[in-house]
Amino acid sequence: TLSADEHFLPPLLDSDEMSIDVAPFSIDADPAFSDAERRLAQEIWQRVAEDFAPFDVDVTTEQPALERISRASAEDQVYGMDVLFAGVEVNIKGNQLPQAPTFKFSAGAQYTVEMDNGMSVVPRVDLAVTGTSFGNIFNGAINRVASYSVVNAQVQINGKDDKWYARAYVQNLTNNSATTGLYVTDQSSGLFTNIFTLEPRRYGGAIGVRF
Repeated sequence: TLSADEHFLPPLLDSDEMSIDVAPFSIDADPAFSDAERRLAQEIWQRVAEDFAPFDVDVTTEQPALERISRASAEDQVYGMDVLFAGVEVNIKGNQLPQAPTFKFSAGAQYTVEMDNGMSVVPRVDLAVTGTSFGNIFNGAINRVASYSVVNAQVQINGKDDKWYARAYVQNLTNNSATTGLYVTDQSSGLFTNIFTLEPRRYGGAIGVRF
């Protein structure tokens, strides 16, 4: 249902607000609907109805009965939602930018063990820590990406006079599966959430010769 009327919304799951009053759709200061506003509402309805027509979705401006919108079970195939013309005003002043962690920190340590035959062994460990971030500009709890860390390690053996080397490494040593980012798609694709996670623990090696 496309609704241009005033609405009262219950508290959001990730909001501290008690309730939200949504003003009626208006392009001027007059709360009454003008002819221009009625024509614009009709144009909006026509565009939306055309977009959803291939999916057999009935777009209407008339408020249907509650049982026509709510979904009683997974077998209930007749349901819908209210979409407000005016939207919900949200103050985003001071919010964190999407996909912008509060901080990033990295450090590494290695030690060279010199051997009597001229070879050397170099173990190394690297740590990278990423602070919290959000998937969208509204900074809701549901779109919060928690801080996470990644540990990588390697051991390298260097031949005499560094003429050759052999390296073994492991990435994501702790096999951390943390979420590294997310974003919410727009209404046309269903407002679903895409998430990105760390790659699982990986092992590898390398051998090289220096001329």
